Amino acid sequence: MFISIAKKEIKLLIKEKGTFFWLLVLPILFIVLFGSMSSMKTQAVKIPYMDQDQTTASRQFIQSLEQMKGIQTVYTKPGANERHPAGKQRKQFPGRTGTGHKRRQIIGPARTP
Repeated sequence: MFISIAKKEIKLLIKEKGTFFWLLVLPILFIVLFGSMSSMKTQAVKIPYMDQDQTTASRQFIQSLEQMKGIQTVYTKPGANERHPAGKQRKQFPGRTGTGHKRRQIIGPARTP
């Protein structure tokens, strides 16, 4: 019974070219297309770190990260995140900010409405 149903369905697929295309050719085309878009090369994920603790545990943790495949650690100098702190007044751009104050411009995190 199963074989007779399968034979009937195959005959219908051969008769109807559109169904054959959508059922078999298009999925194969997508497999080839998406397979060619993604390369098999893997890039290491860069993880910036700043060891402020300076203990053996923190050094061991960083060394264990460096030994992991696919992870590249990047040392960040202390104070690098303080170059442009949020909320500091910038004197380079005085003028109206839209907040009503006409002499200060505050650079900070964006506010959501």
